[in-house]
Amino acid sequence: MHTTRSWSKRSRGRFRKVVLFVPFLLVLASVGFTSLGPSPRPPRNCPSAPGDELAALNLTMHRREVLKGCGEVCDTTTPVSYEDGWLGTSLFGTPIVRKHVDCEALWANSAIDQASSLAPRSIPAGWIPDYTMNGRVPIACQHEHSVYLGGEAIENVWTREVVDTCVAHARDRTLEGTYGQDKTTEACDRMERMAVAGKSVLVVGSERPWLECCALAAGASHVTVLEYGRIRSEHPQISTLTPEEARSQFLDRKLSFDVVATFSSLEHSGLGRYGDALNPFGDLQAVARAWCVTKPGGQLFLNVPAGKDCLVWNAHRVYGSLRLPHLYANWRPVESLHQLWRDVNVHPLQMWFRGWNLGEHSNRLIVVADRLDAP
Repeated sequence: MHTTRSWSKRSRGRFRKVVLFVPFLLVLASVGFTSLGPSPRPPRNCPSAPGDELAALNLTMHRREVLKGCGEVCDTTTPVSYEDGWLGTSLFGTPIVRKHVDCEALWANSAIDQASSLAPRSIPAGWIPDYTMNGRVPIACQHEHSVYLGGEAIENVWTREVVDTCVAHARDRTLEGTYGQDKTTEACDRMERMAVAGKSVLVVGSERPWLECCALAAGASHVTVLEYGRIRSEHPQISTLTPEEARSQFLDRKLSFDVVATFSSLEHSGLGRYGDALNPFGDLQAVARAWCVTKPGGQLFLNVPAGKDCLVWNAHRVYGSLRLPHLYANWRPVESLHQLWRDVNVHPLQMWFRGWNLGEHSNRLIVVADRLDAP
């Protein structure tokens, strides 16, 4: 009898602890994990170098130009809603952001595609709030500069023989690609599951034709490549465009695709690394433009570095809980965000509780998303 009473007291004690802890979990879930981190503080800029002051000249005018037609796309304070969260909360839910997009104005803005030889080692002070989402995204430093925009791509002639050989390797999953056979195989598998057979595909950003080969191996009818540098394709199923050519075709109502795919490209947009002009919203504008040229019911194949949000100046961005939902605004991921993080061996708490060093990412996140109608 004494043992039974003792066990019963312990059970009641544990039960009370659980009951008291549940409301805390519900409140935690309702406000979302993103509020758990420390309060925003001004991020520390990278060390400057002689000549950096040139990037700050006419800064106000240039910012005004790149923002033309951007509207809500460039507003990273737009509320985030959560779908399929636990008990109707944001816990393990998929963040969805809906934004109005002025496609005509966004594509007509040539300042977004402007070339520049400036690649400052530090961020112009007036643009730090734009680049860091008002101080919420920290800065790490890694300076790079390789001019593509207005020049030629690394492999600027894609022969039919090279592409056909590449497609054959993609079919039997022996293609090395740019990031190794494992990542290439994963990309080809995802492309195949997207059922791109018979569909038109736009690839945004490409140094060599490996993602294009995955699309053709999966049965895509035609692949169009949008790249800063000029590429000449000799393959009948691949055509290429520079940003200027793409803008002209869109305004002439000649640009429309079933699928848009991009791999390790958007995280560089607007950082000046590849000869593009500085633009804090370059990545967001690129995906919004992709939404504009995707047919209703179309899909997005998106690959970016995943981790705790960070701007690694001027090499790339790392996408986490803050910027990623704004990157795929007006798209709904086919998989839940919890599943996506698990696929790259990331637990969400690693990001919100500062589990990584700045700029560190464990893997590259692949998001396959369905196009949502305009809000």
